[in-house]
Order: sequence, then structure tokens, then C-alpha cells
Amino acid sequence: MKSKSVDIAFHCAETEAFEKHYYELVSFPIPLLFHQESIVKTMQNTQKDYFIVPRKYSVTGKDLIFHFRKEIQDDCTLYYYRGVSSNKKIIRKFKES
Repeated sequence: MKSKSVDIAFHCAETEAFEKHYYELVSFPIPLLFHQESIVKTMQNTQKDYFIVPRKYSVTGKDLIFHFRKEIQDDCTLYYYRGVSSNKKIIRKFKES
């Protein structure tokens, strides 16, 4: 059964870390806020818990993979940020305080 809504979990430490790491590593010309919805809908539709930023938008010059933990609550799917990898190495990780 598919949930009715899908989003990145708001107002939590994971999201703060996601935004921080995204802006440190990604040079995409459009602010994250304006394409975040398409990111989560794509993850939901492809049934993946990550999305890839192509190297042309990466400050490292390599593809970046942003990883999430998916949690379904009632009719809502929420994605919680876990970290970023590149070339099978973790380069940023969410650290719980």
C-alpha cells in the first residue's frame, strides 16, 4: 500500500544536517527548497532511499549519493537523512547528539 503523502521529515536534527551537508557539497543553481519535493517523490516512485547528485553539480567533482531512512507513519512516508557517500565512501554522516 502506498502512502498518501511523502516528505523529508521537518523540524528535526536530521533535516538540519541534510541541508547543511547539501549546501556544503552541492552547487546546483536552484535552492534546495524549490526542488526538495521532486527529490522525495522520485525516491518514493523508484522505491529507493537515496538520490544522486551528478558530478557536474558536486563541489568534489564526483557523484554524490544522499542516503535516507524511510519511515511510514499513518498515511505519510517520511525520509530522515543519514549521510552522503561518494565512490562507496561516507563523506558526511548525520550524528545524533
